[in-house]
Amino acid sequence: MAAVDTIDYDYSHYFWGEKHLGFHVLYENMKHGEETVNEIGQFIKERLAMEEEYGKMFTKSINRRLLRMGTLHYALVGVIV
Repeated sequence: MAAVDTIDYDYSHYFWGEKHLGFHVLYENMKHGEETVNEIGQFIKERLAMEEEYGKMFTKSINRRLLRMGTLHYALVGVIV
């Protein structure tokens, strides 16, 4: 069997010295995380605008149908108002 080399993965060893760029790696991950949060926030805002538009269209459609129904419209106006 081949011998397995053990590697020291002590977290603290990646922050000191010339070749250890632990801080840079953490900073880049944090920066990309901020970009991701901003993208998700923008998606939610766009989705909210779409839902509001859909709600307005749905309300207009319902109102048009109620107006065509004649007497039912007058019965429901009393309930809605």
